[in-house]
Amino acid sequence: MSDAGSRAVLVATRTKLINHARGTIKSVGERLPPCAAPGFARNTRELIPADLKPALEPVYECLLRIEEQIRELEQTIERVAERYPDVAVVSQIHGVGTLTALVYILTIDDKDRFAQSRMAERFWVCDLARTNQQGRSAAAGSGSPGRSP
Repeated sequence: MSDAGSRAVLVATRTKLINHARGTIKSVGERLPPCAAPGFARNTRELIPADLKPALEPVYECLLRIEEQIRELEQTIERVAERYPDVAVVSQIHGVGTLTALVYILTIDDKDRFAQSRMAERFWVCDLARTNQQGRSAAAGSGSPGRSP
């Protein structure tokens, strides 16, 4: 699902930009307060030291635009998830959100091909192992809580 991949890239980019802003501000002896990533730009923009504003304003502009794009992709993912009733069932599992449930449902494709639910878990774990052996990073989420790829 391309929307999930694009969202992952935007979230990673947002993290790098936030770390850059925090590091730059820390290099002049200042610190920004703890803040969740989605509200970082809005909540800390006014705290940028005056001498760093020219360097960090473009970074903050990017952060604000990335936030908009992440929200738009999340709305798209929610709309796509509504077309798959099984997403609601899978997302009832503690720690499994709509995105993870949707990727899982789209990955297994046809749930009826598994005689038992345990077989679906084995498929997911084997698929992750195969992906890792090919030198690519594993898909977002491991498919089962508490298990890392």
